[in-house]
Amino acid sequence: MAINQYRPHLLFLPEDYANTQILNGIHLKVDYARQRQMQILPYCGGKDKVMLAFKREYIDYLRKRPNGHVVLIIDFDSNAKRAEEIMNSVPDDIRDRVFVFGSLDEPEEINLGGLENVGKKLAEDCISETSVTWNHEAFRHNASELARFRETVCEILF
Repeated sequence: MAINQYRPHLLFLPEDYANTQILNGIHLKVDYARQRQMQILPYCGGKDKVMLAFKREYIDYLRKRPNGHVVLIIDFDSNAKRAEEIMNSVPDDIRDRVFVFGSLDEPEEINLGGLENVGKKLAEDCISETSVTWNHEAFRHNASELARFRETVCEILF
């Protein structure tokens, strides 16, 4: 099912298969009526490839579609400042519609009942406006980005 580009929507650009599994869990928690507001793009195969795809395809996409948002899902590789570094390379005119999330280390190392289950728990936190799973050591570094996401676009999906 394709997204409706004329309504507010989110494109999720994951780094790898593990991040795609987390996104699949989130997708399962999105109400059926809102599932066309979200699209999980094919994974890129690394942080640098995520940024290359973003620069080649999605900067222009966002400039042409004011209802679009892009969420980059990467592994932070123990660098809690990675989102800030990436956001510094995002053009100012679209920065408010780009988000960067990810686990502090490898997502496969998160012991919360499988990656799809991790995604479900992260989505449940968004739905209930809590931060139980977001406060897990693997996701705690996303706090400021999560606040911006909740303020700006969380209502599109939940």
